[in-house]
Amino acid sequence: MILQPINAKLTIDQIVALESMMCSLEKYKPKSIEEKVTYSVIIDLSDKINKPYNKIIKSADLFSDGKKIKLQLKLHEAFALLGFIEMHLKSLHKESKSRNDLLKLLLFIQDEFAKF
Repeated sequence: MILQPINAKLTIDQIVALESMMCSLEKYKPKSIEEKVTYSVIIDLSDKINKPYNKIIKSADLFSDGKKIKLQLKLHEAFALLGFIEMHLKSLHKESKSRNDLLKLLLFIQDEFAKF
């Protein structure tokens, strides 16, 4: 049985929120083995997120609001991202745009895992 990756179509705001979250990796101090594994996967995933973020920054204009960016996540990447988003959401203000963007992504990933 071959497991298919999760194909996400993210908004520009979601990519920016993810990049902002990745910047908080410096402050993250994993303690348990599960947290260390998650951290390891997230470090690799941060490179995957940084590429579309840099592309957005270089080519941002007034007409790119509705544009979607494709991001393909392997299952272990999606699982680690799910855990990291859950931890990060606790530190964000409940009504912030960034929190809402990450929450939508979290719910999407959870729905994708429910299909397995």
